[in-house]
Amino acid sequence: MEAALPVGLLPAGRLKRGDLMDLGAFMEGRVLGTGYAGYLLGEDWVLALDLEDGGGADDAQFAVVRAGIRRLEAGFETVEQRLYRETSGPFSKRRELRRFFLLEGDRRLDDPFQQQVFSYPSLYARGDGAAMRYLFFCLGDGCGERGRLVPLIERDAGGAPGENAAFRLRLVQSGEAPQAYRWTGGPAG
Repeated sequence: MEAALPVGLLPAGRLKRGDLMDLGAFMEGRVLGTGYAGYLLGEDWVLALDLEDGGGADDAQFAVVRAGIRRLEAGFETVEQRLYRETSGPFSKRRELRRFFLLEGDRRLDDPFQQQVFSYPSLYARGDGAAMRYLFFCLGDGCGERGRLVPLIERDAGGAPGENAAFRLRLVQSGEAPQAYRWTGGPAG
């Protein structure tokens, strides 16, 4: 039996950076919540998407979004509604916070996430037809959130001759607010 490893580390030779895999395989051998205290790195966060038709995959079958990704930025944007009162004039009222992810990276033909997001049906899908379930959590403690996202593509191919083709897209919350989530290693997370 292998000894427990620090957060996010795997035995040497098992995986290489950028390997394509589902969440169950990605998390195999990782130990969460081992009392680590300190700074987190960008790669200490996991974004995984349900790429199954109809969105019926177990948590362990979600596709990890890592291949070719140079930048993953998670954030919130405030959605405001501008109102007008006859007595006091225009004002803004905060309506809700909406989760988004900004992804920048290199195009890969063998990445299931990129194949789906950049496919013709996905590029031109409207409304919930483009939405997919997601999990986002920290490798330090397994805590995060689950919800639904819609991809908004800003650039689907670009770059100078001799460089990798690059993309940039935003994944924006769709529907209800995300729910609290904790990776527990099983199908239901």
